[in-house]
Amino acid sequence: MKLRKIFISALLSAVPIFGFAQAIETAPAGYSLRWSDEFDGTTLNEKNWNYETGNGNWGFGNGELEYYTNRPENVKVSDGKLVITAKREDYNGFKFTSGRINGNSKVYFKYGVIQAKIKFPKTANGLWPAYWMMGNDINKYGWPKCGEMDIVEMGFSKGIETGWQDRYFGGTLHWGPNNNGHQYSSQDFASANNNYDTDYSKWPAVEDGEWHIVTVDWDAEKCRMYLDLEGYNNPRRNKAVFASFDIPQSEDPNAVGTYFHKPFYFLFNVAVGGTYTGIMNADGITCFNDGDKQMEVDWVRVYQKDGDESAQYYYTDENGIVQTNIEAEPEPEPQPDNKTELSSFASKALDDNGESTFDFSDVEKAVAISVSDGVRGHLYDACGGDAADGGNFWNYFIDNDSRNFYFWENTYMAMTTAGQTNSFGWDEGYTKLYVPDGNTWSGAGFNYTNTDLSMIEDDWWLHFAMRGTDIERHTSHEIYFGNAKFFVGNSNGKLASIGDFKRDGEWYYFDIPVSALKQMCASEPFITNAAAFTGNIIELRSGNAGAELCFDNIFFYKSKGKEIPSYAVSDVNLGKYGYKSLDENGEPVKVFDKTTVKNMAPITLDNTSREIFTGNGSYNPDENVVGDQSLDYSLDNNYFIWSNTLWTENKENIKNSLGLDTAPYAYWHDNDNDTWNGYGIIGQTAKDFSIIDDSYMLHIELMSEEAVAHIPVTVGIGNSSITFGSYSTKTIFADFGRDGQWYSFDIPVAVLKQWGTLFDDTDKANQKKNAWADNILTFSTGETQYYGSGFAYGNIFFWKPVDETQIPGVNPLGDYTTKSLDESNNSYFDFAGKDFIIISTNGDVTERMKSFGDEYHEENILADYRPGVEGANFYNWTGNSYRDEAKPEGVVNSFGGDESWLYFSTHGGWTGAGFVKKTDDGTGADFTVLEDGNWHLHFAMRGTDNCNHQIGFGEAKFTIGGSMYDGKVPVLGNYERNGEWYSYDIPYSVLKNYAADMFPSNNGGQGNYVGNIFWFMSGGGEGDEIQIDNVFLWRDKDSATGIETPEITAPVKNTVTGIFDISGRKVQSMSKPGMYIIRTADSVKKVIVK
Repeated sequence: MKLRKIFISALLSAVPIFGFAQAIETAPAGYSLRWSDEFDGTTLNEKNWNYETGNGNWGFGNGELEYYTNRPENVKVSDGKLVITAKREDYNGFKFTSGRINGNSKVYFKYGVIQAKIKFPKTANGLWPAYWMMGNDINKYGWPKCGEMDIVEMGFSKGIETGWQDRYFGGTLHWGPNNNGHQYSSQDFASANNNYDTDYSKWPAVEDGEWHIVTVDWDAEKCRMYLDLEGYNNPRRNKAVFASFDIPQSEDPNAVGTYFHKPFYFLFNVAVGGTYTGIMNADGITCFNDGDKQMEVDWVRVYQKDGDESAQYYYTDENGIVQTNIEAEPEPEPQPDNKTELSSFASKALDDNGESTFDFSDVEKAVAISVSDGVRGHLYDACGGDAADGGNFWNYFIDNDSRNFYFWENTYMAMTTAGQTNSFGWDEGYTKLYVPDGNTWSGAGFNYTNTDLSMIEDDWWLHFAMRGTDIERHTSHEIYFGNAKFFVGNSNGKLASIGDFKRDGEWYYFDIPVSALKQMCASEPFITNAAAFTGNIIELRSGNAGAELCFDNIFFYKSKGKEIPSYAVSDVNLGKYGYKSLDENGEPVKVFDKTTVKNMAPITLDNTSREIFTGNGSYNPDENVVGDQSLDYSLDNNYFIWSNTLWTENKENIKNSLGLDTAPYAYWHDNDNDTWNGYGIIGQTAKDFSIIDDSYMLHIELMSEEAVAHIPVTVGIGNSSITFGSYSTKTIFADFGRDGQWYSFDIPVAVLKQWGTLFDDTDKANQKKNAWADNILTFSTGETQYYGSGFAYGNIFFWKPVDETQIPGVNPLGDYTTKSLDESNNSYFDFAGKDFIIISTNGDVTERMKSFGDEYHEENILADYRPGVEGANFYNWTGNSYRDEAKPEGVVNSFGGDESWLYFSTHGGWTGAGFVKKTDDGTGADFTVLEDGNWHLHFAMRGTDNCNHQIGFGEAKFTIGGSMYDGKVPVLGNYERNGEWYSYDIPYSVLKNYAADMFPSNNGGQGNYVGNIFWFMSGGGEGDEIQIDNVFLWRDKDSATGIETPEITAPVKNTVTGIFDISGRKVQSMSKPGMYIIRTADSVKKVIVK
């Protein structure tokens, strides 16, 4: 055993070795050997080392040209040493192969004297051998936040340029909070050692075929690197040092000392080409002209100072026992999750006894994608053995050859779960991925080459399990299986969600029929070229930094007895104007005939309805609801599928919305287009829509069968556009059932004008109300591109009721707008029996929230996010996008008080402002309580000009004004421009329709939201005013279930949140004489400065 040499050498001053000097193999006095790998035996000790294979993303971010393998041809242990061999050979599409090993999560240390005995190959030109270290927290934080120590790297382009690459090398430290903040420091003999200058001929040759000892002396103050150190006294140190870095401990994210006081692990590799060498193509590589190249490592050893409690270590000894003084970072204690609704596809994976709830005896056939040994064995037995041996089990495990699992560069990091409980209750570990700080996206995939998946048919099931503890952030995961794309969690508005799992630390498994997955396919078929599939069979994405993904045991299986269910959804939000077209007896819920319809102007009619409504084209005004052919807009039209983006199938034997037989309906699908689709109806000649005024309603009929995909459908009428669905990137108007039944909507024209300009004149020549020559009607599924799901539309027409009282009343100021004050300046708002979350409230209103008569209830305010309270701030974007205005004399606020409000004007540039809660430690606003009770957003506005304002809450946005902000944002309310206050109390349930994801995880999620809470924009006009007062959320106490109401720290009393002069203008201080109003977290008071 070579370990004996260590003890012998401890008795000697030095051990002779070959090289330019006699290098020492011992540590200084007071240091003891902590760990070593002597590379005895015949195989790599995988308790110490991991193989790295492949080429990463763009050559591990360096443009390297080799393909790393775990073959003995590239990595082996023999004759008492590690040998890494780089070769010129064609392999997996690359011209070179080599080896790379690391000790990540297996062997890592903080501080010590670290030595390695290495024989370096000749590098000319293009070889890049390296001995280096990385912070073991790379799996949590990524690079460069983990820190990197490059101890010896050979083959640098500067050495090639000078002709001395056999001896030119140096040491480098890399660090930084993220990729954009990456910093490094490099030194070589010329910069670190007074004995050398840039006369490279005097430097010691390293690529000389001899053994060299590289020593790192690393402590709390310095990191010093030596080549062939002869002793530890200063003269000998000074002679051998080639890099020396000061690393004083720091918390500055830009300081080197922040990153090198934690455990690091080793790496050895031999790269070919890349940025370090300056050679980026195979033609420039000449190092293999005389054969393969090898880097040999005789041993690597770590000594640590006796009694140094700051030194840390982790390794597995020869008996398989982990030796460490590093306390494991505890898993967050799982909390109950009583709010997340469990997906209908999901089941709790383990029962109360920790036993699996999955029934292996029901499995007839199975294809394993990523399974543990225990699950693999059970599937093997259930399926009668491997398919190759006549059974029905296909074990497509990751072999790092034709089947690989990839993290996309600098996105996910793997975290160790070895020995932890998986979704079947066995201590086999699972896959746990983390998105490190600084990352704006993440991705991983299971990639197959030429793999037979043709056995997977519609009656198979997909199985996978997930768990999480991120109740606050509540990360949603985007998942692709073959061509199916969906979310687990909240939809992003583009893809359907299959539901969610509780974030309580328990395992939940999903069983989804392949037939259901096909509804969410972006293209046909479910698996492309299934008999010889090549590509990513699975892709996983979890958003940005801080996201965590835990999944387990992925396989497809065919059940022996479980039936494939049919899916239908009828319980949807039909909105204010929707209804099911036919009753339980198949009779129309609403009758359209001469007794109910005064006038009808069709846009499109099915054959049977046309016969009834027009009298088979007779247009008799005494008998037919369409009594004027000039108002039949369904005639003489052209029908266009935009750029072949949709395709249709005919639906036979479907009764229409009148309950009558008619011709087959066209059922519309996306045609495998990645970004958009659409279909439109346009007149062959211009149409006159001048008769269509607010006395009309628009009737729309929609139908869809695919409840799982639940695709959104956007219907355009002239320049108005409304979206029906449960998710969309557009604001949702309402939804309709996905059960193969017809749903109808009768929408007042006045409402349609809140969603666009309908047929009003525009600057375009073809958009004149009395001569409309543009699209009359359009349909699109927007950014939702599902080949496997579709929709049909039925009769669409404008109609005027005989009884005009049938037209629902439309408040021109919106359904949620109320005049704030009565004639005596008393507020309408009733504070009694309510809970509050305050965003911008004055002292008087805040006190009234707490006080009812003689009672005082401070707990009524569940959270205080006013500026100045615990990290909350108000930001005028870019610092001055709005201009401050003075409070007008004699005007009260929206609650009748004399305290000021937000009053700004535009000055000809871009405008925007918002309220944000984010403390120095990243704590944001907790809005999870909004899911419990009838919460409303309250704010008030006043003014005298006609400016339209975009208002936002989280990601929801809407217009307060007479027409859509920027022509895109739907109108939710307005106010009379008479200088009076108007208040808005908008249900949170309504606000959800105005955002695909109200509190996205990339801004901390609903439980820790660090984005703009309440915000507003007013365009780029000059002198347009916006006045906003008292912004808060409220609910009736008796509407709350009491489940998981968060405990939120009460605001700090007497925290000053604003100082105002007597005119209501906010000032920085009371430096001048006069009267001031001081607003604190709890009250408001007046102060006179003399």
